[in-house]
Amino acid sequence: MSSCSSHLSSLRVKSSSSPPFIGDFEARTSDGDVMKWISGDGDGKDEIHTIVLKKSVDEITRSVLVERICRKIKVDDYKMEAKISYFPMVMYSNKPSYIWEDEDVFCYLMQVNQENCRSVLHVEFNKRDDDTDFYGRIGAKEGCKWFVRVAKLTNSDLWSVRSYIKQHRCSVVTTRTLPNRRRGTPQIVASILAQDYPGSFDTPRPNALIDLVHQRVAVEVSYTTAYRGRRLAANKVRGTPKESYSLLYCYMHMLEQVNPDTITRVVVDEGKKFKFLFWALGASIEGFRAMRKVFVVDATHLKTVYGGVLFIATAQDSNHHNYPIAFGVADGEKYESWLWFMEQLKSVISDLPGLVILSDRNKGLIKAVHQVFPQAAHRKYPSAVKYLDKSCEQKKWARCYFEGVRCVDVEFLRVDELNSFHLEYSVHGSDGKRYTVDMAMNMCTCGQFDKDKYPCVHAVAAATFMTEKAGKELHLSEYCSKYYLVEQWALAYHRTIYLVPHMSDWVIPEEIRAKKVLPPEFEVKKGKPQQTRKPSAGEARGRGKRGRGSGRGRATSTGTCTGRAIGRGMAAYFECGSGSGSGV
Repeated sequence: MSSCSSHLSSLRVKSSSSPPFIGDFEARTSDGDVMKWISGDGDGKDEIHTIVLKKSVDEITRSVLVERICRKIKVDDYKMEAKISYFPMVMYSNKPSYIWEDEDVFCYLMQVNQENCRSVLHVEFNKRDDDTDFYGRIGAKEGCKWFVRVAKLTNSDLWSVRSYIKQHRCSVVTTRTLPNRRRGTPQIVASILAQDYPGSFDTPRPNALIDLVHQRVAVEVSYTTAYRGRRLAANKVRGTPKESYSLLYCYMHMLEQVNPDTITRVVVDEGKKFKFLFWALGASIEGFRAMRKVFVVDATHLKTVYGGVLFIATAQDSNHHNYPIAFGVADGEKYESWLWFMEQLKSVISDLPGLVILSDRNKGLIKAVHQVFPQAAHRKYPSAVKYLDKSCEQKKWARCYFEGVRCVDVEFLRVDELNSFHLEYSVHGSDGKRYTVDMAMNMCTCGQFDKDKYPCVHAVAAATFMTEKAGKELHLSEYCSKYYLVEQWALAYHRTIYLVPHMSDWVIPEEIRAKKVLPPEFEVKKGKPQQTRKPSAGEARGRGKRGRGSGRGRATSTGTCTGRAIGRGMAAYFECGSGSGSGV
């Protein structure tokens, strides 16, 4: 290594604590046992390099110095380890001093001779040990001293910390790291859910996540952050909605493969963006053939980032349970969407006389039903609020006005025989009215026997009277429709619906795999997300705070309703119906 006197004259810097700092150094690297000088344009030997640091003396650390030197001579400091030395400014000093820490750097910078010059730095680079195969470095914002450098050990999961400076100087970091000022992110919430609920969708609600995150990592999160973190965790398990659209053709193909006779339809626009979707499982199509030809169509809004509505066609089995037939997805409850869905539904359910379709009063739906199913009988549900308020007395439907029990014992109903040949009987109902029952035609003037196709309470009383008169027991199953028989019910459920297997087990033809679906266009809603539910039609709408008499209608001990409401209709009785002690 060169002596100190041979390099002092090459460096002339005034001693100052203000930036910039200008310094010279010479460097060489080792290749095995051979030392080679790092050269620029010349041969390299005894070549002096100059660096400029726009920092004050107290801001220059060893890591900053090494990084700037390596950048100057284009050396990878991840693979090479720097060994910095200099000859101190003392008389007859032939022994070099080494810079290992930040204090050594400060001592070097403070040593200035009478000519305001410092010693030239000698930098020697050696290859790092072979026990590491990966280096990582993390630093804070510019101007902050915080720094950590780690290396991963070969054939091990352990990491070795090579250098660490724990002092922070950036005000933003020190402010945000205070315990009472820390704020969480959706990524933190998602990572906690991934650890506690791996691969699960059944995770706590956002309100519960706020406390969970605070207990685990001692940071505060808002409701919106907890909700976004919960959604992010779910996307990591099942994929994002955009990825789901791209797999739509493949998923429908596998649905048809595992469930024979299944019908699926996917429609996209000119830009390959999603427009319509329809599917009906083969088991449901075959099962509906053993049921009454009555089904309901309705739609519900999808709570996804892309919106849309879900169309549903469902029937009712003999046990009064819902029996889904077909599903569809569209952009909204418009006439074009309903028309397309009903056309696809016609491929599953034929338009025959006696078919009954129930729906709400959506104008587009009504028009589409009449156009696609002209032979079917269409029944529209009226507006319940207007119908009950205008067409019925409140004592006939309000629960708070009901007195007595709701069940009826047929033994207390009096039955008079009208025509024994035609099996016509007169039954005195519990409401004081008389009902005529025709056991030969399976009819009753109450209407229930005719519509439900099984004996009403008056028909049961008449059948009991016939049993006592004839001296033999009559089976009520003889007066029920065949759709209520156990054998018919079993036909509706004899086929199995199979789940689509995991994506790793999919076998997709190339022509199906080549088809891609892009997400539909959607408009991002501006403003804060809505936190409260919108009141339904006829529901009381409060203007003040709840619980102080000026909010939604409240019940009193007398069973009356107070508060501001729109009218005195059905909504008021729903809210105060439990105030009567005579209701059942």
